[in-house]
Amino acid sequence: MEYRRISKYYPGCDGTKLAVDLYLPETQEKVPVLFNVGYEDRRRSFEGQKKALERFLEAHYAVCLVEPRGHGASYGVSEGFFSRKDARDMKTLIDAIAAEDWCNGRAGMFGGSNKGHIQHITLAEQPERLFAAVPGDCHVDMYYQNFPNGASALPRLPP
Repeated sequence: MEYRRISKYYPGCDGTKLAVDLYLPETQEKVPVLFNVGYEDRRRSFEGQKKALERFLEAHYAVCLVEPRGHGASYGVSEGFFSRKDARDMKTLIDAIAAEDWCNGRAGMFGGSNKGHIQHITLAEQPERLFAAVPGDCHVDMYYQNFPNGASALPRLPP
């Protein structure tokens, strides 16, 4: 499968530069874009998910990996795990990228854990071009996620 990576900065909701890697399949047709946004290095994220992401590319989906503000190569300061500013950034980013000439105007999001939580907060902003979101492993009740039925789900760490 032939594809190309484009690395660039896009402005967030207040102009803050957000680091983005776009992976575009080599095709003449306009394609939808799938966003994977999380608090980890976007290149490491690509390598860790390479087989799955290449399957999306083979199916003629573009893939967009984003580092939220204050993380990795993105500018700005993180306001925390459930920041409304991150949600507004994603709305701005989704609407801008889905409007590019290579895109068919439709966007989706996927991912688990913090990548799932970012989808939850982004959905609250109702991006016009977001047609699907598949959050995984991200219960909205953080206590229940970490202590289901009152027992810790977290591994014991050595002292």
